Amino acid sequence: MPLIISVSIDNVQGQMNQIQDAKDKYSDATYWNEKWDYLGKEWKNIFMKNKIIAFFDNFFTKISFIFQILFGAPYSMSLVFFGIIFLWLVVFIEVGRIFNVYEKTQGFIAYLISTIVAVFLAQLKLFESLVLLIGQFIFSFESTFIRVILFCLVVLGFIFLNHFNKLLINSLKKDKEKQEKEEEKLNRWTLKKIVEIYK
Repeated sequence: MPLIISVSIDNVQGQMNQIQDAKDKYSDATYWNEKWDYLGKEWKNIFMKNKIIAFFDNFFTKISFIFQILFGAPYSMSLVFFGIIFLWLVVFIEVGRIFNVYEKTQGFIAYLISTIVAVFLAQLKLFESLVLLIGQFIFSFESTFIRVILFCLVVLGFIFLNHFNKLLINSLKKDKEKQEKEEEKLNRWTLKKIVEIYK
């Protein structure tokens, strides 16, 4: 009986060690970088068979320093890099839409500000960290079904953020219109008083 208990304890300890090893592996940033790199390479091998894509890939590689400045990462045909560009564009568009509400920052100035914000966040490696975090969130499960569900949840999260931004913009527009009406009312009152004085 003691022998059986000892074997059982050893089995439990072995399973605990395996769980801990898996936990350490999945929490290691290097593991996720390697996983993303592998997926990116497989994806790249498929697309690089196209001569046009291969040409642009070679051209973008030569001007990689521009991507480093704008997106905080050198050019590479990888899922991580395109994820960074996607998040960069989301910030660029949404922040531009917010500043476009105000008359003083409409048009070019609004999107100049949004470019500065996007570049600043990219240089802080925020987009890269977020892409790797999403990858870790999705691929930490072996089940393809669960991965698909998690990917859908991520997509729904972006849709929710887009909807929230629309609500914010509508709220800002209403505040702006209310302020303009109050200013117009004040101007009319001031003009009326001036006319009454000089009658």
